[in-house]
Amino acid sequence: MLLAPPHVMQGEFYTKGRTMTPGLQPFDPDKARDERPEYVLFNGRMGALMDEGALTALRRNVQTTLLPTGGAAIVELRVEVPGRFLLVDHSISRAMDKGALGSLVVTGDDRPDIFRSLSPEIARRHSGH
Repeated sequence: MLLAPPHVMQGEFYTKGRTMTPGLQPFDPDKARDERPEYVLFNGRMGALMDEGALTALRRNVQTTLLPTGGAAIVELRVEVPGRFLLVDHSISRAMDKGALGSLVVTGDDRPDIFRSLSPEIARRHSGH
């Protein structure tokens, strides 16, 4: 069950100033025409889906999918294990540099038969390196 917020919307801001420039930034039509946003955000602001704003869900009935520009969808996904799953734009630079980063926190019983986290020491021991 998806608890809150019930939606994820990605938006772009084309500002005269560079990303994180303080103060009110006017719209830059040249950047918009060239599709060069200074900000690519989830739900209208940087960090909107991180920390306290992270999506939360029980270990069932949540999904993601690729959407075309301007598109929308309602989807379903069964998450088999609890954990923190990152939501990113398909362009990692938009996630890391321009704000299109969020997280989905899934709660529920651990399922070591499906997935278990290894410490770095155990991972190295089993990796063959």
